[in-house]
Amino acid sequence: MKILIAEDDIVSSMVLRQNLQKMGFDVISATNGNEAWMFYQAQPVKLLITDWMMPVTDGIELCKLIRGSDAPYTYIILLTAKDRQEDKINGLENGADDFMLKPLDQRDLEARLNVALRILAMQEQLQQYSQEQELMKEEAEIQNVQLQEALKYSKEANHRFSELFMGLPIACFAFDSDGCIREWNRTCEELYGITADKVYERRFWEVIARPNDYKTYQRMNAEVFKGVKYEGMEMTVVRPDGQTRQILQNTFPLHGPSADVLGAISAGIDITDRKYLEKQLAQQLQIEKKLSQKLDQQRSELAAANARLSRLVITDGLTGLKNHRHFREQLQQAFSHSQRHHTPFSMIMLDVDKFKEYNDTFGHMAGDEALIAISNVMEKSVRDHDITARYGGEEFAILLLSTDANQAMFVAERIRHNIQSYTWPKRLVTASIGVSTYTDDKEDANQIVDEADKALYFSKRNGRNRVSHYDINLAGMANPESMD
Repeated sequence: MKILIAEDDIVSSMVLRQNLQKMGFDVISATNGNEAWMFYQAQPVKLLITDWMMPVTDGIELCKLIRGSDAPYTYIILLTAKDRQEDKINGLENGADDFMLKPLDQRDLEARLNVALRILAMQEQLQQYSQEQELMKEEAEIQNVQLQEALKYSKEANHRFSELFMGLPIACFAFDSDGCIREWNRTCEELYGITADKVYERRFWEVIARPNDYKTYQRMNAEVFKGVKYEGMEMTVVRPDGQTRQILQNTFPLHGPSADVLGAISAGIDITDRKYLEKQLAQQLQIEKKLSQKLDQQRSELAAANARLSRLVITDGLTGLKNHRHFREQLQQAFSHSQRHHTPFSMIMLDVDKFKEYNDTFGHMAGDEALIAISNVMEKSVRDHDITARYGGEEFAILLLSTDANQAMFVAERIRHNIQSYTWPKRLVTASIGVSTYTDDKEDANQIVDEADKALYFSKRNGRNRVSHYDINLAGMANPESMD
């Protein structure tokens, strides 16, 4: 539900707005009574909370304006620091429904709004009940008029039946219990191609049906005179001029005052064109179905291609790990999340020791195989939701979500050990690792990267094949890069 608040104090307005939004209200804010009145004229609301003392137009004047309008009833709560009895009486006399003293109490606000909602709901129920009663009265009057008209025209119905029957735009004929035709209107003459004088007292199935269908219509004739209706029968008629027409036939009994069946009427419409169109439509739908299936297949192939392309965009071509750009995007998201929720995350920076020497000795193909092996070791050493990336060349990076410094050091040491313990076909390969962890004093994501890089540099300068954490191993050093 929308609720309009009028409060000139910015802080009070913001606090009130936030409390109301938590309660599920759609809040419109005004900074004074005049602005609130403009909002109300543009879009009346059922609930208003207004300060008493405001510039331009105060709360009392706003109450008077709203009560003097033609809009549906609005429940008004006055905010005031005044708690004298005469002030409350003055507010009530000028249109207020309730009062709240400043500063606001959340529980008091909820209780008073619940009262307001109950009152508004009861008012809506009363209004709806009144409208329903008025509608029932109008319907009764309409039914009475209709009844009078029906009585008037019923007296003329029998006299005009024959004339109306003959002029009906639907092909109708009447027949007796023997199936003999008693009435045959002009539309029947046009549809079946036979004049009334040639069908009178002939059995209708001999006129409208093919010989193979005689028994069906003889059975229908017997059932109709037992009170059975036949609706939606489709039949094929061959006219005397040789035309074949498709007819939709409805046949029903005519009851007398004592409920006896006195006769029967059959009404038919020409559906030849419709049947032709249905056939054409069925063929078209079949074609469309095949095209749709082909299109769905193409869409699936395109979606799969897009998915592969999306993976390629964020994937390193050699190792299959995430690439540098994607890692930086995820790092920024993790940094923003930790800033909001004050939760840790850690970054591992890994560099293959003496990789250039390995490449020069065994060749670039062997070097690529080593990088792929290291990437596999790293992925198996971390959780599925951690992000492992090739940062560049022989450098790798890992984003450990919801991981503090001690946990990150444990994971990094496991990775270092697993790389060293791997069965290397050429010679032993090791890695130096640097670790950094988010804390609330970090300025941006770049600082996390810089600290991990410095920790990595520290590991390489201090013997390689080791793990260093910026906050643990380099804390307090003026210039970590210069340390041997």
